[in-house]
Amino acid sequence: MPARPTLTRYDSKAPTLQYSSRDLAAHTKLKFRQTGQLTKEELKNIDLKEELLKAEREHFEKIQGEQLCKAGAADENQYAETRDEEKEENDTAALLLELEKIKKERAEKKERMELEKIESAECGLSHFYFLNTTIYITVVSVSEKD
Repeated sequence: MPARPTLTRYDSKAPTLQYSSRDLAAHTKLKFRQTGQLTKEELKNIDLKEELLKAEREHFEKIQGEQLCKAGAADENQYAETRDEEKEENDTAALLLELEKIKKERAEKKERMELEKIESAECGLSHFYFLNTTIYITVVSVSEKD
């Protein structure tokens, strides 16, 4: 083995199998205009003035139609606004009824709790409430005898 590196040992005379993308041919296909892509013949056959007049007619018809629709839509908008207001009033009334119902339920629950507290105090029981669970603990009073 020689002291300095030589590449002749590894050099093969066969062509390499790797090709760079820069070595490959690019853009090998020509694209031609299809119909509808404004070829020269199509440009000759187009009447630009006629197309412009047609577009203007369509535009002005659209504007006049919108103005007529706006006049009719104003009445519909007023009707829609009154319907929306009625819906809001109905929703508000329903919410108020639900609120009253919840308040009644809470008041009844509070009264029941107070009654249970009073009853347990009379019976010598104490209530401890922990996560909606009632735990009864019996309190026994010891009296001293003389």
